[in-house]
Amino acid sequence: MKFLYYIAGRFFPLEEKEYMTQYSPFFNEIVTADRYLCKLRYFDTISNEYVGIIEDYGKIKTFAFHQKEQLIKFTEVNEEMVFDSDEEFEYCGFDIMNTFEDESILTGMGIPYDNKIYKYTQYGLLDSFEGSKRWVADHSRVNSDLENGDYLIFAVWRKSN
Repeated sequence: MKFLYYIAGRFFPLEEKEYMTQYSPFFNEIVTADRYLCKLRYFDTISNEYVGIIEDYGKIKTFAFHQKEQLIKFTEVNEEMVFDSDEEFEYCGFDIMNTFEDESILTGMGIPYDNKIYKYTQYGLLDSFEGSKRWVADHSRVNSDLENGDYLIFAVWRKSN
């Protein structure tokens, strides 16, 4: 299984006024592979070396990140899978991304959360692959990426200080 990693800002809806009404009734923090909400950091703050999104965990773990940042780990999921436990990373849930892999259809495109129908993790992601597939099917009429099959389902983890 191929994992990708990147350093990203942490996203707290209560600190972001334009997002307060969408997320604040449900979540204190959103963890997502959306590189606009959890902003991707491109360069190391100490060496100024390019970081970006990489497969090499050994390399990315050498870069420092501060308390308002986190290390995101994600992989594409095509079927129900059992993931090995990971003592370094906290599992955050399933995210639904556009095929450009930069924006989350689940967290970043304004589709309202409905915690009566879907089960979310504490970080605003869906709690199961099956729930993710159901969410996609239910929302395909309101989003052209979903309707056209232009989406990917990612399992997401994070490591924070």
